[in-house]
Amino acid sequence: MESITLKSLLRGNSRRLGLVSQAGHGGLLKRVNRVEIFDDVRFSRTGEPRLSATILVLGRDWAGASGRRKGREYKKAWESMAVEDLPCLALPKGSLLRSCLWQFVAGTGTPVFSSCFNEYLLASRLEAVLREKIAKLFFIHGALVNVQGVGVLVRGPSGCGKTTLALELARRGHQWIADDAVEIEKRPDRRLYGRSHALVRNLVEIKGKGVLPVGELLSAAQIAGETPLELLVELGKKMESEPWHTEGRAAKIMGVQIPLLKICASSAVAASRRVEQAVGIIRGVG
Repeated sequence: MESITLKSLLRGNSRRLGLVSQAGHGGLLKRVNRVEIFDDVRFSRTGEPRLSATILVLGRDWAGASGRRKGREYKKAWESMAVEDLPCLALPKGSLLRSCLWQFVAGTGTPVFSSCFNEYLLASRLEAVLREKIAKLFFIHGALVNVQGVGVLVRGPSGCGKTTLALELARRGHQWIADDAVEIEKRPDRRLYGRSHALVRNLVEIKGKGVLPVGELLSAAQIAGETPLELLVELGKKMESEPWHTEGRAAKIMGVQIPLLKICASSAVAASRRVEQAVGIIRGVG
């Protein structure tokens, strides 16, 4: 299985992982490819794969337990863990840095970092970063359409009209790709491609009607499975002032820079026209 170094994992992700402190910089070249939460002192690896290439996130049981009996259990657990090739320890918010833990870190040279997030959020963020770095996959909330051959990802707060805009664009002769959960892949040519997450493929959520097959709303010609991603649209809710837009900006997804358009229109028709204008500029025909 592919893996990356801890240095590569942490680079540029301090805020995303909520990093507070870090020790053991000498082990940053160790390689990782999975995350596991250690949430019980009875945790046992007997008969299971070793912990090599694993980031071990300490659970709340490690943070909250106390007493002589618990202390002995922790010490025994870390002594048995010392024979494993564990590349990294991650401490969530509230973890207690017990002496046996520091003895383990010092004796094995294991890098350790702490975060302001709880163990579940931290593990989820770590897994997402690993997925992006290794599998080159990124999941994002939004709607995805192909407008004149240009993939357009529409983002914005709940209720701002992302789904409505995507369906309007499809009805105007473009192609609907995904609603709600968009999977983005970075390929070897460093281009981004977008498609629907497998769990919600060809489904669309309509306010007041629930989740429907998109085929009930659009024809087969108005639906596609994948598109190159070349424009990010941030859609705002209706404002009291006149509709506004901001051009000449860019956003980064997995290190790839793409144009960013911010719009806030009074209707899906007006917003779709602005998107079409922006796509025309990208294609050099606007």
